[in-house]
Amino acid sequence: MKKSFKILVPLLFMAILLTGCTKPFDHYEDKLYSEKTVLGDKNLNTKATNVLTRENAIKKVLDIFDKGLNIKIDRTNFTENIKLFKDYSIDSLQWHITWYEDYGKIFYSCVLDSSTGNIMQLQLNTKSNLNNNPASRLSILEITNLLKPLLKQLQLDVNNYTIVPTSSYYSDNYMNVILCNKKNQTKEYIVTIDLSNKLIVNFFSLNNQAINSEKATNGSQQIQIGEK
Repeated sequence: MKKSFKILVPLLFMAILLTGCTKPFDHYEDKLYSEKTVLGDKNLNTKATNVLTRENAIKKVLDIFDKGLNIKIDRTNFTENIKLFKDYSIDSLQWHITWYEDYGKIFYSCVLDSSTGNIMQLQLNTKSNLNNNPASRLSILEITNLLKPLLKQLQLDVNNYTIVPTSSYYSDNYMNVILCNKKNQTKEYIVTIDLSNKLIVNFFSLNNQAINSEKATNGSQQIQIGEK
């Protein structure tokens, strides 16, 4: 299982770099963008109010890693991959920002909506979680304490969510936590936790079909955040 996971991580990372987690839509690189420069004279039928500029997007992502995950990223130590894609499936322009080194074995990646600033996906792999020893599942209190700083940075109120702990597809050293909004079922997310290092390594929006599949597969139990 460990061997399979080691193979999976580099492959997953390369997929992120090549596709930006979407189809290879038109993208715009390496400039500061305003709504006019992004859209130009093209009618893209995209909600383009308050387009987040490249530098503001970078700053937002760095702040989330720093204050939400206690990870300070020194950009001078990494190769940067920063692109703006159009995701036609949700009619959105999205920033795809990745810092990586050692051929992708270590990376920090984020996808965010350029109009709203909402985080679509956050992912990382570090030296600390390249080699893992068997680990026990975390208590609800430990999960809650891990989630709180990140959710605060993402402006998500922990009191509005229940959590559904499940098994991870990667290995026994990882677990998934589904966040289910109590009032709005369209706002649901999945978080992957590295159990050995007590570190959040993945966060992304999840559609209802995927959530139901995850629950059915793992026979998960709903637990409200903050419950001990």
